[in-house]
Parts: sequence; C-alpha cells; structure tokens
Amino acid sequence: MQRRIATRAMRLSTTLAVAAVIALGGTASAETIRVPKDAGSIQAAVDTARSGDVILIASGTYDENVVIDLKSDLELRGKGKVVINGDVNGSALAILDSDAISISGLRVANSRGGPAIRIANASDIVLTKCQVLRSSAEGIRTDACERIEISRCRIQNTGDDGIGMSVGNGPGPTNNSLITKCVFTNCGDDAVDLHGDDNVISKCKVISTDEDGFEIDSDTGGQRNQFIQCKVSGVPGVGFSINGESNTLIKCSVKKSGDDAFAIRGSFNRLENCKAIAPSFDGFYVPSDDNELIGCVAKKPGDDGFDIEGAGNALQDNVVKKARDNGFEVSGRGNSFARDKASKSGAFDLDDTASGNSYSETRFGNERIADGK
Repeated sequence: MQRRIATRAMRLSTTLAVAAVIALGGTASAETIRVPKDAGSIQAAVDTARSGDVILIASGTYDENVVIDLKSDLELRGKGKVVINGDVNGSALAILDSDAISISGLRVANSRGGPAIRIANASDIVLTKCQVLRSSAEGIRTDACERIEISRCRIQNTGDDGIGMSVGNGPGPTNNSLITKCVFTNCGDDAVDLHGDDNVISKCKVISTDEDGFEIDSDTGGQRNQFIQCKVSGVPGVGFSINGESNTLIKCSVKKSGDDAFAIRGSFNRLENCKAIAPSFDGFYVPSDDNELIGCVAKKPGDDGFDIEGAGNALQDNVVKKARDNGFEVSGRGNSFARDKASKSGAFDLDDTASGNSYSETRFGNERIADGK
C-alpha cells in the first residue's frame, strides 16, 4: 500500500511539473536565434527573443538602430566582424528598462543625434569586447543604472565623452558599476565623466581627448568610487579631475597633460602610489580639505609638484623631482607632511606661506616656511 501511494505521488508531481512548463509557454528551454538565418535583422531577433535566449549574429554590416526594451536574461553575441551601422537619428544600440543583458563582439558605428550605445533604467548589463566608432555624442551613456559592466571595449572618435555615466540632467546616477580594460581615443570631451557612487574603473587607458581624462562630478553623487591602475596620456585638460568625496585612486598615472595631472577638489579622497609625469601645470593640485596622498610621485611638473591650498590634508612618502617652480607649495593650514621629499626644484623644494602645518622626517634641499619651523 505504501509503495502504491509513493508511486501515485511521484506521478502526480511529474504531471504537475509538466503542466507548469506548458502553462508558462515553454520558457524553461532557451533557444539560439541566428541572424540573418533565423531572423532577417538584429531587431527582429530581439523582438522575438524570450528570457534565456541567445542571439548569434553573423559577420556583416547591419544598417539599423537596435532597441532592447523591457527584456530580461538575453545574450547578443557577434560572430566575426559584426557592425551595427546606425541608419537614423538616435542611438545605434539602446538598452532600456531591461536587466541581465549580455552583449559581446559588436562594433557600433556612425551614431547620429545621440550616444552610440545608450543604457537607461537598467541593471546587470554586460558589454564586453565591443567597439564604438564615430558617434556624434557620447560613445556610451548610462542613466539611472545599477551594476553595469563595460570590459575590454574600445571607444574612439566620439563627439562628447567616451563614456558618460549619468552626466548632465540625466534621470539618475549610475552606481555599483565596473569599467575595466577599456581604451579611449579621440573623445570629444572626457574619456569617462562619472556621476554616481561605488563604481570601479580599473586598468583603462586614455590616449587622447579634447578635455580631461577621467572626471568625477558631484552633481548626483560622486562618492566611494575607485580608480585602479588607470593611465592617461596627452590630454589637453586634467588627467584626473575628482570633485566628489571619499574616492580612491591607486597606482594611476598621468603623462604630459595640458593642465594639472591630478586635481582633487573634493574632500576625504585618498591617492596611493600615483604618478604625474611632465604635466604642464601642477602634478597634484589640492584646493580641498581632508584628503590623503601617500607614496605619490611628480616628475618634471611645469609648475608645482604638490600645490596644497586646502586644510587638514595628510601627505606621506611623496616625492617631487625637478619641479619648474616649487616642489611643495603650501598655502593651506593644518596639513601634515611625513617623509615627503623634493629635489632640484626651480624655486623652493618647500614653500609654505601659511602657518600651522606639521613636518616629520621630510627632506627638502631648500625651503621657506612662514612660521619659521
């Protein structure tokens, strides 16, 4: 009797499971949609795709503007050289009100009247091994997003920022996102302009822009972001312009910027082992309060190595070599210096025009301190 009851229960459970799958329209089985074999265009494939499907795009140029709207758990994968060539005004690729979308191996070109790739009100979006070419606005723009990952992408020849993360009057910030191992060339404004919190930008390289390398704005956040091992060279503006609070820069470098290499205008930021090589102006410009600069190096700055105008900043183990003006110029009060050193500066290795700053085990060849310490 017990065996019969167990058998009936097993049959009933199996019947209910099958019925559930049928009722859900078979969503348990993902499909691969091939373009152009199964769908004549990328947009047609997106429109028919269900959660879990993979859209495999064959090599070729697709003259269309693709919109992924209200979709979830979808993958678009380019096979060979796949180019989305925007054929009308607007973004060539837009991801709107969607989540868990993965896109890889696409080239997005000739976007007019909007960013090449626009991501808005979305979460858990991954762009990897993609390329953006010739956009009249941003290369990639994100608005009101969470957990966006942009990795191993190349952005070049944009009319605005390479990546604009909730810039301007956007609907909301971009938070908890990652940009890693991307390369930026010929961006019309900054390489990355960031509005948001708790983002990580790592191992990115900026070759040329019309303005700054990386910028954090404080309009809609700008806190607890991290820059790790990023490189900037040859930009006409500032290498890293940090306007928010509590951000961290680790092992970042700027070479031959047209302005300051690092401009830290927010408070409670921390810089570790960063390098400023031959900037036109200051290596590290700090007009704000309560920041930490540890183990940083300024070589051959066109003005000062470290220009400290704010108060309560802590500097430790920093080095300046061959500053055109002063190695360390200090006009703020209540700053502390430990084991910092400068040599072969054009004016003073240390020029402290304020009072109330403290120095411990520092090494300066020649110095001028207002309070005579």
